Amino acid sequence: MPAKPHAFPLRGVLALPFVLLWAFGYVGFVLGMFFVAPKLAQKNKDQYIRCWGIGILKILGVHLEIQGKENLVSGTALYMPNHVSVLDLGLWSASWPGNAVVLYKNEFDKIPFLGRTLRQLQMIPIDRRNRENAMKSLEKAAECAHKKGQSIWIAPEGTRSKNGRVLPFKKGPFHLAVAVGAPIVPCIFCGVTDIVPNGSWLARPGKVTAKFLSPIQTKSWSTESLDEHITEIRKVFLSHLPDS
Repeated sequence: MPAKPHAFPLRGVLALPFVLLWAFGYVGFVLGMFFVAPKLAQKNKDQYIRCWGIGILKILGVHLEIQGKENLVSGTALYMPNHVSVLDLGLWSASWPGNAVVLYKNEFDKIPFLGRTLRQLQMIPIDRRNRENAMKSLEKAAECAHKKGQSIWIAPEGTRSKNGRVLPFKKGPFHLAVAVGAPIVPCIFCGVTDIVPNGSWLARPGKVTAKFLSPIQTKSWSTESLDEHITEIRKVFLSHLPDS
């Protein structure tokens, strides 16, 4: 049977100005806090990140259920989410595990206030078009893990899926896992394409479930066995996302 067409997301249209006002207004507030009270801002940055994402979801009428909080690692881990929509930034922020850095595409640096705020939050831009620069970003993330004990949030697909299906995984995040020797925690976001249909920039009210799966140990991994491990972890994603 042909797929049932999605209803026009009227609330998404009406909510869009409020989402933009919140998203950029809050970013401006956080940036201001780093200038006015930098130590306090740095101390509260995890709360800022979660609040930003939760605010966006509330405006859109999106309910986020988080499962598997017991799988969050107290030390360093690599949190790897699937990436299927423009809403992911809000979903990831609302699910933020804390004490982590994000590897984000450097195109965000061109967006007023956002790029500067991400850097104030000590996030790491990555140039996906330049292999040498991308490797430097991965090395910087590994340094954050080794020296500061921070976790790393990185999408294994490397970019957003345009059709909602899980894309082939890039090797960079898994080379990073070998370098750090920390466990990988798959973060599966289910129901996102019901909220934001493929190809759409508008969201409708609904529910998304974020599943933090059991940590996968990487200390025994080597670069020689990397392809095998990537295949196995991608199978884990596919088993939780049957439409992929």
